Amino acid sequence: MIDLTLRCEDCGKEFVWSAEEQSFYQSKGLKQPQYCQICRGKYKAGSQDQFRGRTKQAADF
Repeated sequence: MIDLTLRCEDCGKEFVWSAEEQSFYQSKGLKQPQYCQICRGKYKAGSQDQFRGRTKQAADF
């Protein structure tokens, strides 16, 4: 495998998907990334925040 240059679907910037990353993704059965590392980080942070504070306490049952 060779390094590939991909374009982020969110911000439009180009990023390199290294041969090492490709091997890792393939071994885990994952698809090619659609977002750069920065946008993936923003998405992860946002998805964690949406669940914060929404768990029920035992007294609520």
